[in-house]
Amino acid sequence: VWHLTLDGNFNYVYEKTDGNEVYTLPKCSAEGELSYQNILFDGHLNLKVGLRGKVMSAFRGSGFYPQALVYYPFDPAEFGPYGSTDFIVRAHIGQAVVYLTIFNITQQDYLMTPVYPALDNSFAIGINWEFLN
Repeated sequence: VWHLTLDGNFNYVYEKTDGNEVYTLPKCSAEGELSYQNILFDGHLNLKVGLRGKVMSAFRGSGFYPQALVYYPFDPAEFGPYGSTDFIVRAHIGQAVVYLTIFNITQQDYLMTPVYPALDNSFAIGINWEFLN
């Protein structure tokens, strides 16, 4: 509607081990994107600008046991709930596509597992180019 797009998904996970409920993954998680897309400059620039967000409920994650090279449910601490927001830009110019993403613009600290933190406030730039005959 009016060049705006709203996209999202919701996941619910129920885990049982030996008859007991565990949650090494977030029980509920949701991701969404709100973006504006338009073709500007007489069709020479296809631009998409938006925000992408993620929310996760509390979970325990998995620990790693290096001697046996296995993961196990990590019970001592609970992580979350967490959320983060990214700013995204995609510009299609001729046969090139330029991507810019600024991760975690709200500077939320959170963990994906007990030993793997989410990205700090950082950015990524990417360029794809098609060479056609």
